[in-house]
Amino acid sequence: ILFYFFPGSFPAQFTVIGPRNPLTAVVGQDVVLSCHLSPRMSATNMEVRWFRSEPLSFVHLYHGGKDQYEGQIPEYRGRTELLKAELTDGNVDLRILNIRPSDEGQYHCLVEDGSFYDETILELRLRGKDLSTNWAPQMPCSNSRMWGYGGAAFLLVHCCLFLRDVAKIRCTFFFPETVIKMARGSYVFPSPGFSRS
Repeated sequence: ILFYFFPGSFPAQFTVIGPRNPLTAVVGQDVVLSCHLSPRMSATNMEVRWFRSEPLSFVHLYHGGKDQYEGQIPEYRGRTELLKAELTDGNVDLRILNIRPSDEGQYHCLVEDGSFYDETILELRLRGKDLSTNWAPQMPCSNSRMWGYGGAAFLLVHCCLFLRDVAKIRCTFFFPETVIKMARGSYVFPSPGFSRS
């Protein structure tokens, strides 16, 4: 029995390599998730699939030489970009635009060539927010009421913002000019767990 092997008839074998340490990003900014093939080879004609937990519901899919969007997770539509200029060098980096809090967590990078594939997992972490990042969420407030006692006026406002770590949050209160004039010389008492700046 004779076997004939034709060059290029078998898929290349490679390892998908990502960063060892978690990547960090800031809400509202962009981040590049980095992965590459080892040994270095072109991934132009391969399938590159970035996903969170389910391969069929992907963050970004490159197949047949172009991006595919059918089946993309709705939250990532218009926010992902595979850096195709680097594909010939074996880089399959993915840029995510306008990072959201929900983007934090694990990402799978799967590269397939014919019947052979490999993948790696990397983690994206979000850095804590502070005043330098200009992050100013507007909290919906309700059930406000005002009353007087002992010659002083009090304004009670209920505002709610869900946070992971309240120990690291500083809360600043802003009032419209009309309210400032009414509240001049008054004090704001935030709930326990917050400090007023």
